[in-house]
Amino acid sequence: MAGKYIPGTNVVYTVTATNAGRSDAIGALVEDVMPTGTTGSWTAVYSAGASGAAASGTGNISQLVTIPKGGTITYTVTVVVPSGRTGNLYNKATITKPVGSNEVGTDPNEADVTDIQDSEVDLKITKTNTGGGKYIPGTNVVYTVTVTNAGRSDAIGALVEDVMPTGTTGSWTAVYSAGASGTAASGTGNISQLVTIPKGGTITYTVTVVVPSGRTGNLYNKATITKPVGSNEVGTDPNEADVTDIQDSEVDLKIDQDQYIGR
Repeated sequence: MAGKYIPGTNVVYTVTATNAGRSDAIGALVEDVMPTGTTGSWTAVYSAGASGAAASGTGNISQLVTIPKGGTITYTVTVVVPSGRTGNLYNKATITKPVGSNEVGTDPNEADVTDIQDSEVDLKITKTNTGGGKYIPGTNVVYTVTVTNAGRSDAIGALVEDVMPTGTTGSWTAVYSAGASGTAASGTGNISQLVTIPKGGTITYTVTVVVPSGRTGNLYNKATITKPVGSNEVGTDPNEADVTDIQDSEVDLKIDQDQYIGR
């Protein structure tokens, strides 16, 4: 059986053990191992005379039980999946007959479930600058680009891009917060890097654009973030942000004239 799971949430399994034989199963072993990289807990409800060592527990199930003819044990297994979990989620439960008993039926003595990763991210990118909507040719323009993830799952392999305005050069630095990470903390030219932004994580870029003194026209800059492959973007926050600055040249002109009178 296959389903889907969302990293950063709980997955709940229901495991039911029964005995349709003519004899009581005294000392059967029920086992259920938590999926790799997870934690969890479980509860058990014993019906029609069934019994076990505990009615609840944490971690894996491994207990000897008694299931009389017609008896039932229903386990509710709650798996806590970390927000950074990747790959399939596999869980298997087994029941082993008591020593000295014969298993006469063809009913399965094990059951498993494989769930496929279905991450949910809520990425947001904002962009501001120091120019107040204007730029002065011959100076630097500094942009602040902030990327966040408010989703339930980590964004592993998101792509951040920021292209320098036409006719300019520049550099950038990155500060990774709350577990976020990327391939570099600084660089020159455009930004184009794969990053990991965990649930609640932030990356703050400072982008310094060197504007030539002869630059004319508007200065346009856009930053984008693209969700990782296989993830779902569940929010309505913007995945791109742009700024257009208007040319505001500053010149300091001077002219001198001298008069010479011939004699």
